[in-house]
Amino acid sequence: MDCSERQKEKISVIIPVHNGQDCLAACVGSILSHPDSVRSPRYDVEIIIIDDGSTDDTASVCDKLRQEHESIRVITMEDSGVSVARNSGLDMAAGDYVAFVDADDRLMPGALDILYKLITETGSDISGCGFAKWHDQAEYRRLCETPPSAQRPQEEMMEQTPAYRSFGGIEYLDVGLLTNDTRCWGKLYRREAIAETRFPPGLTIGEDVLFLLAVLIRSPKISVTDRIGYAYFQNPAGAILRPFEPSHMDQIACWQSVRSQIAELRPELSARAATHLIRAVMETAGKSEACPAKERKRHRQHIDQCGQSLAGVLGTPGAMDALTKGFRLQIWLCGFAPRLYVGLQHRREKWRPKNA
Repeated sequence: MDCSERQKEKISVIIPVHNGQDCLAACVGSILSHPDSVRSPRYDVEIIIIDDGSTDDTASVCDKLRQEHESIRVITMEDSGVSVARNSGLDMAAGDYVAFVDADDRLMPGALDILYKLITETGSDISGCGFAKWHDQAEYRRLCETPPSAQRPQEEMMEQTPAYRSFGGIEYLDVGLLTNDTRCWGKLYRREAIAETRFPPGLTIGEDVLFLLAVLIRSPKISVTDRIGYAYFQNPAGAILRPFEPSHMDQIACWQSVRSQIAELRPELSARAATHLIRAVMETAGKSEACPAKERKRHRQHIDQCGQSLAGVLGTPGAMDALTKGFRLQIWLCGFAPRLYVGLQHRREKWRPKNA
């Protein structure tokens, strides 16, 4: 049987979307418009869109895309959150490999081919690429025309496996997950590596890190390249950038779980995991600083929880070694008097000169 008769492998691209009428078509287009995605001699692509309770015109966009492309399938569900949406996509996926793309993000030209070459030619369970942030269409276009980490012609890029580094899954907890890579997107996963692993329902911030941790634990090998393959839209309305909401507490719960698991898997990394937890707590508390007094009073239970979370981790040896002295003082104050800390920070920000 020659190559043309051999059955192609399949990549399932899972896209959760909530009220994405203005961005979904462009996201899908960034996947299907690339030659490697639609004419690869080695793999086919299916796209699974999960409309997670949208109240705008997203459903119509989904219907139009489904009619135009036979490779697109659509799941419609109640507003259940991104974790449940992605899990529904995983349950439907028929691919040998799986990738995740958020509806307001896009892929760079050649991204799937880069990831596919990397995962197959290295025999890895996961392949990962770099990402770049963009704020508007012009910036995304510039990224596509001149990929930041690959200045070679597109044809040459497609002919070669990109420069890469390979690690064991447990090893990557140190050099990846606890360094700067907690993302489920920008990666290609063998279906066997995911198996029955799913995203924890009910979480909207930080769910990526728990999924990635679970997959890494069962993965003998991950290979990563710095070549830019994923374009991350810096959305001012995104969950991370929004003013304080109770859902921001999710990232604390996620890092508490990560810290607990890493303490069992690699105790020598406990301090670094604790540092991430501390940063997550302080980031969450920081969002409440901007709230007016009435709103801070309404959220004081969450502010108290921030203090309790810090108090439970401050005694971890080495957890604050990498932090500045000034930041350590803030952490100690927040840990033992969280409401006082948030109130003082609110006054400080209120009176800070606008041009400071």
